Amino acid sequence: MAITYETLFEILRREKNQDDLQKLDPKFFKELNEYVEEKNNTLNEKPRLDQFMEGYENEQNAIKIQLNNIRKIIRDIFDRRERKIMEMAINKAKTGSNIIDASALLPEEKDFFNAQIKIISEFRYDVLEPVLTSQKPGSRAAEAKLEQKDLNMAIKEENNKLKKVKVTEAIPKFVGVDLEIYGPFNQHEEIDLRPEIADMLLKTNRAKAV
Repeated sequence: MAITYETLFEILRREKNQDDLQKLDPKFFKELNEYVEEKNNTLNEKPRLDQFMEGYENEQNAIKIQLNNIRKIIRDIFDRRERKIMEMAINKAKTGSNIIDASALLPEEKDFFNAQIKIISEFRYDVLEPVLTSQKPGSRAAEAKLEQKDLNMAIKEENNKLKKVKVTEAIPKFVGVDLEIYGPFNQHEEIDLRPEIADMLLKTNRAKAV
């Protein structure tokens, strides 16, 4: 996906209107950095001799305004995704459930997600559990670490089970064999899916292995 002002605005609109984390290209942050750097380079370009100074200044002012708007949109996208990831981590830490769909996490967000699960779980075990079980704070620390280790292993195993595929044609929203809702997916989009869902798309030629 080529990043433009319009595509950023559309991503922000989707993050605002949808409760779930929206799927983005895995290279989103890298491409975003290149896009902003390109805008900055344009802003710092020296005027050519054939450019009228007044026209050049007007153009530069327009770029400055757009760049400020771009930064606001990027910050808003980041903040909204960060909040959603925190909510996902809280739900995961509270329930230990494997039905939390983490397939929309970007590579940089996965590390943050797993780190938050660890912090939240340890906090709950060290503070909440002693109150509920009438134990002294910290008395379950060793037990909590063991349970957290098991949870981390479960998360790692779950992530390893995901299978990356590239969508060959647009796929509308559908219900998988696990009764979870998937999609919609855009053509050429790369996604991480449970093996049985990925294999279904591969067999129907709606996606190809990456």
